[in-house]
Amino acid sequence: PDLPNQVPNSAPTVNPPFHKGGGVFTYSDSVIAGNPINIGLQVSDTNTYNGNGQNLRIEVFGPSLARDLRNPSFCQHPSDTSCAVLLSNPLYDSARHRYYFAALSNWSSLVSWQTDCDDLRADGTAKTHYFYVKAQDDLCPIPGRTTEVIAITVLPDTTFCPQIATAINSPLKLEDEISIYPNPSNGLVNIDRSANEELQLEIFDLQGRKVASRLLLPSERSIQLPEESGIYFLRLTDDQGQQANFKLIKN
Repeated sequence: PDLPNQVPNSAPTVNPPFHKGGGVFTYSDSVIAGNPINIGLQVSDTNTYNGNGQNLRIEVFGPSLARDLRNPSFCQHPSDTSCAVLLSNPLYDSARHRYYFAALSNWSSLVSWQTDCDDLRADGTAKTHYFYVKAQDDLCPIPGRTTEVIAITVLPDTTFCPQIATAINSPLKLEDEISIYPNPSNGLVNIDRSANEELQLEIFDLQGRKVASRLLLPSERSIQLPEESGIYFLRLTDDQGQQANFKLIKN
C-alpha cells in the first residue's frame, strides 16, 4: 500500500555486513574454527508516516544463535558449547514465543560468535552456518517486510581441531547434516541441510500415530507442524535409507 503522500511504501533495508574492498559489500564471510567473528547488523527505513519515521520490528534467528540471543552457553543444540549472541537486549513476544528488537527508522547491533571445532561438520570439513535477519515496518494493513540471509563458513584448522584427522575417516550421518530450529516453536520449523536432495518426511504424534507424510523437496527450508500443540517426532529419510529423527515441541 501507499503512504499518505501517495508514495509507495518500501520494505526496510538490511545492509550487507561484510566489506570485501572496492566498494563491494556481501552477506557472506568465512572464519577458521577457534577464531571469533563479529557480524555488524544494520536495518534502515527511509519512509515516513505523517512526518514520523516508521516503527521497525527485527527478528534475528538461526541454529547457531543462543536461544535467548544473549547467553553463549544457552545453545539450541546440546552438543554446542559456544553459540553466537547479539550485543543488544531483545524483547520477548509471548504470543509468538520469539525474541525481537524494536526501533524507530534505524536499528543496529552486533552478532558476536566465538567459533570452535563443534562448528565444523561431523567429518571435520567446513560447514556453512546461516543467520536470518527479518525486518518489517508498521504500515497498516500490509507492512513492508524483508528477510536477508547471512552465511558464515567455518573452516577447519587441524592444529586447533586435532580430531579432524580421524573424523574424516568416519561416515557422515544424515542427522549431522541437518539442523532443526526453533525448538520449541509455534509450529513453523526451519530446516537447514547441507545436501541438496529430496527427503521423505514423516511426522508422528506422542501416541506413535503418523499425522503427516510427504516428500521434502530440496528447495524447502521449513515445515509446518500439525495445528494441535504438543510433542511430535519428525523422521527424515534419504534415498539410501539413512534416517534422521528429531523430537519437536509445539507451544
